Amino acid sequence: MTRPLRYVIEFRGTAAGLVVQENNRYRFFASDRSFAPLERRLFRSPDHAEQICRRFREAPHRVYQRGR
Repeated sequence: MTRPLRYVIEFRGTAAGLVVQENNRYRFFASDRSFAPLERRLFRSPDHAEQICRRFREAPHRVYQRGR
């Protein structure tokens, strides 16, 4: 049995959260309260999750669609 892949997303030495592989997607779990609105969302890849976290950090008032 293989374990799901896990990746930490960091910005300037602070962890924003963790993505865990779930079938062919990656689920985000926030470790920093400011990223809580993205909690449990699915992403195509760890890079996609990091990109959305970066955009969210720059403009937290925007709403990001799930799984895009």
